[in-house]
Amino acid sequence: MSEPISNSTATLVTTSVTIADVLSRADANVLIAALAGAVIFVLSAIEFTLFKRIMLFAVSFFTGIVTAGFVSEMLATIVPTQIEVKAPIGALLASTISVRFLMSINNNLTFFINRFDKRGGEDVK
Repeated sequence: MSEPISNSTATLVTTSVTIADVLSRADANVLIAALAGAVIFVLSAIEFTLFKRIMLFAVSFFTGIVTAGFVSEMLATIVPTQIEVKAPIGALLASTISVRFLMSINNNLTFFINRFDKRGGEDVK
């Protein structure tokens, strides 16, 4: 007997429920800021194909939503204490730079590993 739904349908439903859950918990200002940051990222990412830019837009947008509070708190430690850094600023910054940051770590992984190696960055054989 065949299953009532296919694997792809189950995956689509699970993904949709997850996205709806994330979006329902987010502040409207955070959503708008993450959207703006993702648009800025995609407009600057002209070296990718259209399909890749669409995928990177989605990743950038959701990264901005999820990490908005963390990035705004990190930014608050850098700026003067009189300036209040709210979550939408964190969402804008996170969605704009997060994908490029992760790509640079991926491209320069050995550099980052050697940088934090306790032996001073010597080549390990």
